[in-house]
Amino acid sequence: MTLAAMLVLGLGLAAAGPDVWPTSAVSSRGGAAFAPPETDQRAASPPSLPIRQPRPRQFGGRQPGSADRASDAPPDANDPAGVAASGNIRSASGEHILQLVRQKLIDYQPFRADVLETVVIGSRKFAVTGEYIQGRDLKLRLQLRLQVGNTSGSLLEVCDGQVLSTRLQIGEEVEITRRDVRQILRAAVAQPDAPANLLIAELGLGGLSGLLASLERNMDFGQARAETIDGRRFTVIEGWWSDEFRETWRKQGRRARQGLPDYVPDGVRVYLDESDFPRRFLYLKRIPGQELARPMATLDFTRVVLRTAVADDAFRFVPPDGVLPVDVTKRYLEQLRRAGEHESGAEARPATP
Repeated sequence: MTLAAMLVLGLGLAAAGPDVWPTSAVSSRGGAAFAPPETDQRAASPPSLPIRQPRPRQFGGRQPGSADRASDAPPDANDPAGVAASGNIRSASGEHILQLVRQKLIDYQPFRADVLETVVIGSRKFAVTGEYIQGRDLKLRLQLRLQVGNTSGSLLEVCDGQVLSTRLQIGEEVEITRRDVRQILRAAVAQPDAPANLLIAELGLGGLSGLLASLERNMDFGQARAETIDGRRFTVIEGWWSDEFRETWRKQGRRARQGLPDYVPDGVRVYLDESDFPRRFLYLKRIPGQELARPMATLDFTRVVLRTAVADDAFRFVPPDGVLPVDVTKRYLEQLRRAGEHESGAEARPATP
């Protein structure tokens, strides 16, 4: 489940959708924050939220897996999400916490959850629903569905442990891609000294791990903080697009002066529960001229079941007739190659006095 795929299905349809949309309430915090929202026929705007400035970007290697494994012990009062390996929760960097979370997700496999993506753009509100299954050995299955008026959309990602196949359908248009995740991982291992390669490799893996890697690679995060919602403690990290990401956007000629389009978020808040499982991704849009942002998309994982049994049939992909898949493996291999060259060039340059 790459970040791009989620935004294409949810926010992309919002940008091109009809005037009449199904509506559903969006809660930024509290109440039914981690449960499917009730239908709301009013087009009320979600509340604005203060912007928390990110810390300078910090890249580092993975932490030892033995220090990141989940524990069944109750969370410490000063460490509500169990990220003790990162030190004091209020001084831990978001990038570091994301690394720890990706390690813990390995320990939780296989796991499954219901998925709800709620999108708000102006008066348009709708929800994408689906299921997510993460197996061992890179296996995964993600299925999302959306009906907006007479237009339907769906996203299916299936990985059998070797090849990740993606089917994206919006209306009558169907796009199928495939990527060899094993080949991507082998290329990343061949250049272990390039920290960015770990993120690129996980981007290629898709799933929840790919989403977290995408955020870590493209956003700058501030310090983590604790937040209580309905008596439950969460760790919250907030990130905003990095200068590098924005520069790439400008080079591609995409509204350089006006900023990102209305249907593309500027930042995200990630909510981690007591077991460090990411239960909510709250995407934010800056309000021009103010240090405020409004919620515009929410990705919730509900009914989470960790370490559960999953049949192998769940990870089998059958392509539709008449549609040829596009192999995008080389795209990720090229990113790995460029990252390795960049790392080598940085080491070769003398330090500036």
